[in-house]
Amino acid sequence: MASSSTARLPYQLGVAAFVGIFALGIAQALRQEHSLPPLGNDQLSAARDLFAAGDSVSATAQLRMFASIEGNKPDGWVRLGQVLMATGDHAGAIAAFERAIRYLPDPAIAHAQLATLYLEAGRRDAARAQAIAARRAGAPLAPELEALAAQEGAR
Repeated sequence: MASSSTARLPYQLGVAAFVGIFALGIAQALRQEHSLPPLGNDQLSAARDLFAAGDSVSATAQLRMFASIEGNKPDGWVRLGQVLMATGDHAGAIAAFERAIRYLPDPAIAHAQLATLYLEAGRRDAARAQAIAARRAGAPLAPELEALAAQEGAR
């Protein structure tokens, strides 16, 4: 027999999904009316605090809303990628980090984390390219990524 907390998980996920979708809808409507208030780093900090407290569903929803509203700011995409990576959504994390890189040519953290995700997915060429970009941007790399990046001239 499932515990009451396990039985409530689908309900909690459904509520979180509804709240996230609802918030995105409101944000989109406000943006179309050009009345959306500016967002600051406090929203990113609030999402970080939610995640640190173990509420990854709310943190993810808040980061998705921030990324939707402030889509051209790479910091929101990087943080979303970090949360998605930590929660096991590697495909979502890859998409978020790729989006961050689009808006800032050398976000060292995004390059390094993309290299890790690509390596775990067996995409060695993509991992090598990201490891090289991360190293050039000055990001610290795990030993296996450093070795991969060192192969730059060997190819």
